[in-house]
Amino acid sequence: AEAEARGAGETLARHEAALLELARQKQEAAQAAYDKNMGYLNEAYANRSNLLQQNYNDALAQLQASYDSGARGVNQNADSAQQQAYINYMMSKRDLPQALVAQGLTGGMSESALAGMYNSYGNNRNTIDRGRNDSLATLLDTLNSNKSTALQNYNNQLSADDQQKMAYQLQLEQALANQSAEILQNKYDTLQNLDNTYT
Repeated sequence: AEAEARGAGETLARHEAALLELARQKQEAAQAAYDKNMGYLNEAYANRSNLLQQNYNDALAQLQASYDSGARGVNQNADSAQQQAYINYMMSKRDLPQALVAQGLTGGMSESALAGMYNSYGNNRNTIDRGRNDSLATLLDTLNSNKSTALQNYNNQLSADDQQKMAYQLQLEQALANQSAEILQNKYDTLQNLDNTYT
């Protein structure tokens, strides 16, 4: 009877050891699956973050290129207008004395006409410069507004991604916790059944 009891005890110990080993392997497998899935998740969101950063940088580059192109056009138009105004002024200045003589204007009248022509040229230049500055300011305001919008969109997407990633992480952690609890419960239940059987 004593040998039989000892044999039963050894058998119980072997079964318990096998059960504990199986539970340990299951726990390791659950942890490995969690680690692998968490690695995939982190890698996927790191890649997505890099793509978002690249898209944001590309958007800024396009906005800057658009502004630079617009500014070049404004400056070219203004420079051309200034050049044309100067040519007109010089031609009028050249032709003015002959025109005044033809009209019989001399002395103070001649000087007054010359001053008026120069004043008109100055007014034209100022108008062109104001137009240039207004157009450049509008372009710059548009650039800054578009940059601000691009940054807001970028930050919104990053925030949404962070929330989504956290939700996935919680799902993985919950799944691991549930598996661990199930493995633990099964281990205890099986050990209890073994003990009851051998008892």
